[in-house]
Order: sequence, then C-alpha cells, then structure tokens
Amino acid sequence: MPYATFWMPPAVVLVHRGIPVYHAYRADDYDDPLIYGYTLNPLATEYEAESVFDIRDFPVADYDPTDPRNHPAILRALLEDPVWFETWRPDSDSANQPLYQLRCPHCTAENPVFQVIAATFQHGPAITRHGALLTPDDTPETVTIRCLACHTAFPLSDLPLEPPPSHT
Repeated sequence: MPYATFWMPPAVVLVHRGIPVYHAYRADDYDDPLIYGYTLNPLATEYEAESVFDIRDFPVADYDPTDPRNHPAILRALLEDPVWFETWRPDSDSANQPLYQLRCPHCTAENPVFQVIAATFQHGPAITRHGALLTPDDTPETVTIRCLACHTAFPLSDLPLEPPPSHT
C-alpha cells in the first residue's frame, strides 16, 4: 500500500514574550514527544539535535523539573535569562540577527498574549478515487487573532514585527 511521509509542525508548548517553545521528539516521531526535551527551533526537534535541551539541566529555584506541571514556569524563567536565551535561541550564531518583539497595533501593548480565533486554508485534503490524500501544505491562507490586552480582533498580517529599542 503506498504511503507518504510529510513534515508536521512541532507542538508549541509555550509562547512567552512572543518566543515559542516547542516539544522535542524521539526519532522525530510526532506521536512520541519527550517529556523533558524542548527547543526554540521548530526545524530541529529530534532529541539528538544541538538545539534541543533537557529542562532538568537548568534548575530554577522553587520548581521541580521532574514535574511536568512546573515546566511552563521553568521555561518562562529560562526565557527571561539573557545568558541562557542568547545560548539557546535559534539564531544565536548570528549576532546581527535582532530579536523581535510584538506590539499590538490597536492598544500598543508590548508583547501581549495573542489568541488565534480563526484560520482559513486555501486547500483542504485532495479527494482521489482511493480516498482522501492529506496534503503537507497546511499553511493557513488567513489568520485572525485577538489581543488579550485590548480584546481587539484583527488579521495576523496587521501584527508588526519590530526590533526592540535595545537592539536598534
């Protein structure tokens, strides 16, 4: 029976100040996420990748890293540490690559939480005489988000990415 293998975007565990953290996977198997393995690079999620870190290697006061319920708080603390972040961010080998911040275009709040409320896709599964063929292109055509600071909904394309003042 023929089959096709295609790339799946890794699960986003947490987004803190506009920086997503992704799960790492054993043997790049989407159905086998690692409990303690995380990465900031969505293209390198296999556990052996250089950009994958074990959360137990970075103790944060008052949090037990062996308890997955503490992982969001530990990840936030790590992202707040400039030395740790400079080491683990995906573009750390490029000093000229600025970090970006998100600012709501309506209330101008810096790095608020944004919620995806709608997405449309140009192509769905292709229907063949053998059944549905899921396409690897699951990129949304349009995305509508809501700023949780001002509760305004707007297209994702309206969200500006700008370098923070300290990096200009």
